[in-house]
Amino acid sequence: MKLITFSIISLFVFLFSSFENGKKAFDNADEIAWSESSKLTWDDFKGIPDTSKVYVWAETTYKIQITDLILEKEVPKYKVRCYFIKSASWTITDDKLSLMHEQLHFDIAELYARKIRKKFESLNAQKCTDLDKYHNVYETYGKELESFQNLYDNSVYFKDNELGKWIKQNSLELIRLNKYKFTE
Repeated sequence: MKLITFSIISLFVFLFSSFENGKKAFDNADEIAWSESSKLTWDDFKGIPDTSKVYVWAETTYKIQITDLILEKEVPKYKVRCYFIKSASWTITDDKLSLMHEQLHFDIAELYARKIRKKFESLNAQKCTDLDKYHNVYETYGKELESFQNLYDNSVYFKDNELGKWIKQNSLELIRLNKYKFTE
């Protein structure tokens, strides 16, 4: 299960910031970049469990980070990357189904990173130099991501048979947006 907090980010912070569904600052040793070829393991969950949360056996924390602003003829080019945060992610279980559930939270975050990349590419194609428009895309998709993660949890919580449907649908969406996966 993942409860997400989202706060409005100022334009200055937006330039080199991230949606973080945790509240800590993170260093690179604490992050796992999303990858098609690598899945989370329970060993990646290094955070301290929040035992005050009833019926929550694990929590995944991720961020979508915007970095490396490059201006090409005043058009901003950003890198958008999705990361899992080890120290803020935790578990009190080791069952496979719960791990699949947590992996999908991370995969959904990658889906929204691709949506941001797609929209940024569209703004680039329009030669948009208005940084506020990029910021608005980032904010809008951040809010949508939060709502979608909550919908996911509400749809599958205590309904294990629904998890496979969500995994399949998200996989299809990732494939549909494959053009927008992260590249160095």
